[in-house]
Amino acid sequence: MTELFSFIEPLHTSSTGRSSLTLNFDKKRVPSKGKCVQANCQLSFEESVQGCVKTIVYRAMLPCEKCEGQGYFRLSQDQAWHNDRRCSFCDGTGTYSRKSAMLTINSTCCHCNGEGYIHEMNCQSCANGRVEDEVELTIEVPAGTMDGMRMVYPAQGDAGEFAGETGDLVVVFGVDPSPLFERQGDNVLTTIDVSFFQAALGSEVLVRNIYGENVLLKIPAGTQQDEVVRVEGAGFTTVYAEDRSGSEKNGQRRGDMLVRINVTVPKQLTQHQTSLLFTAKRKWTEV
Repeated sequence: MTELFSFIEPLHTSSTGRSSLTLNFDKKRVPSKGKCVQANCQLSFEESVQGCVKTIVYRAMLPCEKCEGQGYFRLSQDQAWHNDRRCSFCDGTGTYSRKSAMLTINSTCCHCNGEGYIHEMNCQSCANGRVEDEVELTIEVPAGTMDGMRMVYPAQGDAGEFAGETGDLVVVFGVDPSPLFERQGDNVLTTIDVSFFQAALGSEVLVRNIYGENVLLKIPAGTQQDEVVRVEGAGFTTVYAEDRSGSEKNGQRRGDMLVRINVTVPKQLTQHQTSLLFTAKRKWTEV
């Protein structure tokens, strides 16, 4: 708490017996790091699966081209003497004071940056070396990017004041839903229809995965309604997967594809099919 109010000088008692308070503020040009900027990027489901290159547009504070982000211009010796080296605003003291009956506020002179004489001139085209403008940036989106995922792109945010360090860009990704697939972490869930005979006797069917490939799926005999069959390694690429040593290995691991089985029952049968089913039912009961 003491450090927080270190700019406040102790109370002074004047000859009249009244106390006064002095506040000192330092306003010299100090380079400061720019803030982080957030931008949104919308992806199709296919782009989130395969990864892609996207161009995003956002607004940020950029270094002023005229003063090269400094916020001021250095004057030559002749220019400085022509403008009278002593600062007329602070009368060469380097500080500016405002007084009232109970309060005195001392601040660094913003015209001479506390030097007491003029050797710099503020840039009239920017605010502390920065101007706001639109930025167009091309980024690489990794395969397996999730909806709501945030990625940091260093030094692509706001420029710092007085040529300070540039902040970062935080991109928030959105992913369009798919009518066929549902993401569950790095796994993906899909549903296929199989006949009663395929579920009862077992079969092999081709299933399309999220990469557009046909995968051979083995359906065990006796598979029940809503049972899930797993296809290993056919899910989403794990983004920033870490091994046990802690090092990052992008694209080295994939989740699984979960296939939910929907057993379909035919709504219309021929007379011959009906006869065969009744015969099968009767023999099943006898067994």
